Order: sequence, then C-alpha cells, then structure tokens
Amino acid sequence: MLGEEDRAQVFVYYGFMASIFRAYDVRGRYPSEINERIVSDIAHGLTHFFPQGALLVGHDARLSSPKLYRAVLQGLSARSKVLPIGIATTPMFYFLVNHLKGVGGIMVTASHNPKEFNGLKVVRAGAMPVNGREIHAFLSKHPQKTLVISRKASGKLRRDFIGLYARFLQRFIKVSSPLTVVFDSSNGTTGLVLKRLFRKRGIQALFLNAVLNGQFPGHGPNPLKGNATMDARRAVLKHNADLGVVFDADGDRVAFVDEHGRRVDSDYIVYLLTTRFKPPYVIDVAEGRAPLQWISHNIHLIESRVGYFFIKRLMKEKKVEFAAEHSGHYYYKDFFYSESGILTALFVINELSRLKEQGMSLGDWLSTLPKHYTSREHQFRIDDFHVLVQRLERHYGKKAEHISHKDGLTVTFPDFWFNVRLSNTESLARLNVEAKTRRTLQRALTMLQREIKVEKP
Repeated sequence: MLGEEDRAQVFVYYGFMASIFRAYDVRGRYPSEINERIVSDIAHGLTHFFPQGALLVGHDARLSSPKLYRAVLQGLSARSKVLPIGIATTPMFYFLVNHLKGVGGIMVTASHNPKEFNGLKVVRAGAMPVNGREIHAFLSKHPQKTLVISRKASGKLRRDFIGLYARFLQRFIKVSSPLTVVFDSSNGTTGLVLKRLFRKRGIQALFLNAVLNGQFPGHGPNPLKGNATMDARRAVLKHNADLGVVFDADGDRVAFVDEHGRRVDSDYIVYLLTTRFKPPYVIDVAEGRAPLQWISHNIHLIESRVGYFFIKRLMKEKKVEFAAEHSGHYYYKDFFYSESGILTALFVINELSRLKEQGMSLGDWLSTLPKHYTSREHQFRIDDFHVLVQRLERHYGKKAEHISHKDGLTVTFPDFWFNVRLSNTESLARLNVEAKTRRTLQRALTMLQREIKVEKP
C-alpha cells in the first residue's frame, strides 16, 4: 500500500486500460479497472498538467472513494499546494474550485453509476472539464516517472467546506409562500448539504435516504432508474407535500415528483426554469428540441452532444445562461457553467412558491401545458453502432422532418422523435423516444426495438 513509509520513491509505469478514459472523465469497475495504484499513477502523471497554485481534491460516498481519495493525494504529493476538501457533492467541488481560486481539481466519483464503479472527474480553473481522452493523451506523452510520496498528504480538513457551500446556496432561496418538500439523497452526499440549508427558510424539509451508505440501500444511486422515485412519491402523498426531489449519489443529477406523486419529465422542468433566464438555452440531443417546441413553439434552443464536457464548453462559447440534459443535469452560467442538483431544486422551489401564490400547484401548472409522452431511456448492447445508424437512417430517413448526427442519430417526425447514441460512461448504446400520444409512443418504440434487434444488458 502506498504511503506506509514516511517517504519513498516508487517507479511508475502508465499501463492503464484505455477503456477507463471516457469522453468526459475517467471511470471503471473497482478494483479490476480502477484502483489505488491506478488513480495514484494518474494523479502523479497530472502533477505538471496544472499550473502552480491550489489543486483541490474531493470524493463522494462510495465505499471505495476514501481509499482512492487518499491514493490521489499521495500521487499529488510532489505538488507544493494540494487542498483536500474531503467528502463532497460534485457541484460543491465545482463551487470550491471557483470560490477558492483553484487552478484545477480532481473529484473521486462515479456519479450515478452502480456501486461497483468509481472514477475521477478532472477540472481546470473555473471547474472547466478535462476529458478522459485528453488525460490519456497527456499521460501517454509523459511515461515512466519517479513518484515521491509522503504521509504529509493526510487529507485532514482545515475548514468547514460544507458550511461554506450551504451559505452560498442559501442566497438563492426566495420563497414567498411556505412549502413542504421531500428530499431523497439516495444515500449520497447531498444530505450533508441539505440539512444545513433550510433553517428558517419557509420550507418544511423532509429527508429520505439521507444516511451516507456506499451500498446505496435505498434504491440505488441513479434517480432515473426503475423505481428510484418511489420512496419520494409515497412520502409526498403521506405528508401532503408540495414537491418531491430525488438526487443521484454525487448531487449533480436530480428528478422531481409533483404533489400527486407523479414523476415530472425533464422537458417540463426545463420549460419551468426558462422563465428565469434569457434565451437561447442549450439542451442535449437526448432532451431533444421537439418536445420543448411542442410545449412552446417559439423557444430558442441550441443542441449539444450529451455530457457535461460538451455542455459546459458550448454554454461558455455561446454565453448561454441555462442548459439542461435529459438525464436530469441542469447547468447555470451563474454557477460557473456547471450543474447542480440542489441549486436546480431551489430554483424549482422558488417557481413553485410563486405558483402557489397564484393558487396553483405544480400539478395544476402541468395540466395547462400540451401533454406528451416519453419512454424511459432504453439501454442495449450492439456490435456495430455505425451499421445500426445506417440501417435506421435508411428506414426512417425519407419521411423524417429532420435528421441530425450531432450525437448518434436523431430523427424527428411531426408526432414523435427518437435519438440513439453510444453512452459516454458505460459500454452501451441508449435509445430515447418521445411522442405526442401514448399510442404513437408505443408504436414507435415497438418499431424501433424490432429494427434494432439487440441484446439487452
């Protein structure tokens, strides 16, 4: 184990599996694909990737994260200024990189992935992302170094970073009518922040799955998967709450439940929040422009590839104030072009308070909008994605209103649309379908599944 002596020199060989370097981070199964040796080597290899200055390091609640966190700190021990922030949400990590004027940072997390995964999110100053392929390319050009490690990389904290982040978030709470809100932390790190947030703020907060547990016993780390919102639905109905909010394990993804216990599709959350920000708005191809234009024909949208690496860069390039992904990530210019599940919840709560003053609930507001239907995201394994795209384009292309290859294949018709793309975080392909009627959705989904002919994971 690294660090057992006060000081030692270790010969490092960068022989990583290329597959762990994803489109926008480093991720793999622990310990077979990613482990203490690997993350320590990566961190050491990145020692001179960043300019001089404070480099922040944090971790999520996964069982393997504290060990990987210590290994990252040991790998960075040659740097003069490394700031360990300890356990955190990923948005809190982004906030601290900016607030403390760090030159970059490394966050140990696998976000919403199953418990056996872990990984690294690497950012530059301003919390701007460094993608996994860029990391791999840099390490490949700087092989075989001598790593000097020290017990000085202890990871002891000197400040109340959670309190600092909670105080920052409190300034966004603008509630004019009292609300009861159920918060489900999925046994992840958002509970640490939420319990510091709502003291005398006009919000009666009820907490579910708030105890940190890297086994994620409540319902798993992904709020979009299966029955992950069921606990929140039941609690909303039991306590006559105005809203249910479910976060993923590291707090950058969020899902919502209305007062009737019905899950609210991300399209409607996006539309609700556009009232707060100037257009245009960036959306990913999985969110799709079609359903938002069904809700409001004149909405001004810019499409992006899926993933925070692409969204943040496009927002900054186009000077966009607000962006969203179908996966429940919402981004804000005023939050360093980054995503935050808690900040999104606060904005939704503020809008809901405004609606309540007008005598409307979230469900009432939803009933005033054109309805459409969405499939859950279907995942599947496939041997040759390029061949699949060609086959689907031949089958659907002639009658389509619009076709895009921005990220996989997006095909739009007057009454439904679909996107099929390769995942950036898992070895799978993903299919999203939405339609104006339930019958059209089922028909389109059946046709696509027949055309794809795939083995489910």
